[in-house]
Amino acid sequence: MPQPRHPDPVISAGVDPRFAAAPKMLVRSFLAQNIAIGCSFGGFAVSVLAIEARYQSSRAMAEMLLALALLSMSLLAPLAGGMIVRIGIRTTMLIGVTMSTAGYLALAYAPTIEIALAAAALMVGPGAALFGSIPASVLASGWYPEAQGKALGIANVPLFVALI
Repeated sequence: MPQPRHPDPVISAGVDPRFAAAPKMLVRSFLAQNIAIGCSFGGFAVSVLAIEARYQSSRAMAEMLLALALLSMSLLAPLAGGMIVRIGIRTTMLIGVTMSTAGYLALAYAPTIEIALAAAALMVGPGAALFGSIPASVLASGWYPEAQGKALGIANVPLFVALI
């Protein structure tokens, strides 16, 4: 006599219910990584001339926005790892998204290049560190313990940098 099917299609298909959400988490990690890095690198790269014109600054000052965001993102990567352990990945990523959003809003309304530089260094870069590469990689690899390399490769495809 055949076994009765479970009402949950995931369980009846033989998939471990703990990992049923894995594809969704991989998509989320891909989106987080691409939004954080795509907006930072892709967005700044195409707007350097507009930034230079808006603030009547030198090209070097306009390009400093990306450099400061990248520097602060790199310096805060260890903090992101520690926050994931202490307060959880969801909270860490939400803090990062909030910081980046505030930073981009500050950039949109910054009256001087100095305020724009501060927003890039103190909000955009740290925010990207808290929801970009490190948290997205932890999220992707945690849901695919048997295929961590493949999951990391998919999560870190820089599609949005190319599109932006």
